[in-house]
Amino acid sequence: MSTSIEKKIGQMFIMGFDSLEVNDHIKYLIEQYNLGNFILFTRNIENDNQVKTLCKDLNDLVLKHSGIKPFISVDEEGGSVTRLKKIIGEYPSHLSLGLKNDENITKEVANYIGNKLKGLGVNMNLAPLADINSNIENPVIGIRAFGDNKEVVTKMVNAMWKGYDEANILPVIKHFPGHGDTNVDSHYGLPTVNTTIEQLKNNELVPFKKCIEDGVNGIMVSHVIINSIDKKYPSSLSKKVMTELLRDEMGYEGLIVTDCFEMGAIKDNFEIEKSVVKSILAGADIIDVSHTKELQERALKAVVDAVKNGEIKEEIINRSYDRIMKAKKKINEEKMIVKKQLDMEKLYLELITGSDGKIKYNKEKSVVLGVLPYSGTPAEDEITDNLEVVKIISDKLKINGINFKYDITKEEINELIKEVKKYDEIFLCTADMDIHKNQYEIYEMLQNKKVILINMRMIPHNLKYKPMAYVNVGGYTDLSVKVLGDYILNKVEEN
Repeated sequence: MSTSIEKKIGQMFIMGFDSLEVNDHIKYLIEQYNLGNFILFTRNIENDNQVKTLCKDLNDLVLKHSGIKPFISVDEEGGSVTRLKKIIGEYPSHLSLGLKNDENITKEVANYIGNKLKGLGVNMNLAPLADINSNIENPVIGIRAFGDNKEVVTKMVNAMWKGYDEANILPVIKHFPGHGDTNVDSHYGLPTVNTTIEQLKNNELVPFKKCIEDGVNGIMVSHVIINSIDKKYPSSLSKKVMTELLRDEMGYEGLIVTDCFEMGAIKDNFEIEKSVVKSILAGADIIDVSHTKELQERALKAVVDAVKNGEIKEEIINRSYDRIMKAKKKINEEKMIVKKQLDMEKLYLELITGSDGKIKYNKEKSVVLGVLPYSGTPAEDEITDNLEVVKIISDKLKINGINFKYDITKEEINELIKEVKKYDEIFLCTADMDIHKNQYEIYEMLQNKKVILINMRMIPHNLKYKPMAYVNVGGYTDLSVKVLGDYILNKVEEN
């Protein structure tokens, strides 16, 4: 029995909904528009049994309606981007793994998480990132990338997607052709990059090229305009990017998945109906519309109408459908899966890097200054209350501590400096100094002190003075903060 064109179109979308169970919203899209794939966020997550039931119910409903098992996907990157933290716990950010630069560890982490996902009923992970964080002021990538070195990023992303693949999870590496050189967050606006094609090929495209050569079967395309390729359209709408570059030039034969079409880069600049049709004509296989029922219905209907009126030829739909079916067949095959347990606290401790030797300090003359945690981008999960790094370190060392906000004002900085005049050693915990430059001001105003610089997120690039000692954490999360306290306690030596 042949599959109708409407059912094939339903396979070309991933959509989300706001509920812990199958609700009328998602049921309607399945039954009326043959929706075939889903994305889960923290709003869909409560506990182990609930997620298993949700995935099973989605699976059963789609199977009953179309006879095709769905992709059930998540953005499970690690660090501060983890949708299933309540169930599977924390694991390191890409940056932490990149700083360690150990392929075996990275692959083991992915395999460990992949097995957890599979056990819940999730079969697609919109990760890992192949982006190179080449712009230190990038507001959206940062610690989500393995680093700013193309060789490190290439090694790590290749190890990670293979770890997921071995757990029978379909990894979707992102954000082609690179989101690391932008200074705009595509959740809010439309980034434009002026990189030349030669620069792209020598840097941003290197990790993607290696993954393609090794057989990766899922690539997410970004909402970034690359002026040297297509001045008019972002990559997710560009035939020059998806078909001519990714397919024809780079020889990629797997699935092309778009970033979410409800992000500001698309929603604020293009009509949903025109954008989804344009994206499919440009080469996308699966379009992500993650949240709003009205936009989701308009997107699905637009593609059905475009096929009926001849704007999209059926052969284009059939081509994408065949790729989707091939990928689904692979992840649904039974195979021997090796499950390995990891001690995450031990791993986190191993991933922290710092100056050689002991850190000398005087308990009476030392203080901890620390930036309060924050979400750098909507991709990151909500910050929890127990992330206060100052409290952890001050409790461990039995010294005083002072918090400050990442957007601290000049007046507040001056008050802070006055407050720490009486101390000799300053444990200064910062986060993304290259983005929030007010933290440079704090650091530079402390140069008459002995500063132990603790980088919670990105490592600063423009320090005018060398700290007495440094510690690189690579992520500001519950577990990284907890483990950092133990690391510091082991590292210090009282005068």
